[in-house]
Amino acid sequence: MSVFSESVLGRSGADAAQSQAGQGSARQLRVTAVLSAIFNVMALNGVLVIACLPIITAPAALRAAMVALERWRGEGEDRVVRQFMLALRARGFWRTTLTVGVPLVAVALAAEELIYFSRAANAGNAVGIGLGFAGLLLALSGAGYVLVLAARQPDLSPTDTWFVAVSLVARNPLVASPLLAGELVAGLLVLTRDPSLAVVGIPVGLLALVRHTAAAPVQRICELIELDSESPDDREVER
Repeated sequence: MSVFSESVLGRSGADAAQSQAGQGSARQLRVTAVLSAIFNVMALNGVLVIACLPIITAPAALRAAMVALERWRGEGEDRVVRQFMLALRARGFWRTTLTVGVPLVAVALAAEELIYFSRAANAGNAVGIGLGFAGLLLALSGAGYVLVLAARQPDLSPTDTWFVAVSLVARNPLVASPLLAGELVAGLLVLTRDPSLAVVGIPVGLLALVRHTAAAPVQRICELIELDSESPDDREVER
């Protein structure tokens, strides 16, 4: 075997070893990323469940978890528990409770009406069931939008947040709003049948689905809000 052949074989062997090492490193990085994501979900879910144990703190805890998800998935900040605690303390507790709590109360009332009319089967109750079901879907989709808006636009007043959420429900009647309601119905049914599933990441997974589904409509409305908040001088500078 010539010196040239030995050199070529040696170089190809070195390239193969480097390629295998690179593939192994890539696999290790993927495994590490998956394990890190699982840890973040479980950690965020744990603090969310604990913070929701007193019912009065549930609205603020849900908003804080949504903020942590926004920071993690949108900005790469993976210290989710820290972000959760910062968000929980950053905004007025009673204002957050009012902003997020009113839509949640609307969901509870719509569900109660639906259960009430479903107890007896007659024509009048059938109409009530239909209206209650429609009201429940609208309340659920509105609550989903409110959670995302409260995380992305914390300076909006409660009434402005509700108004924007209602506008989003009306503007997206075919895709986003029904999907939001369906996701929340499915998640709540699962948790109702087996509450112990709350400790394995279902609440945070549900919030992540809501965030993903509402992302495009909320982003468009947030851009309009930011544009409206700019002064005429700022707009002239941008032009």
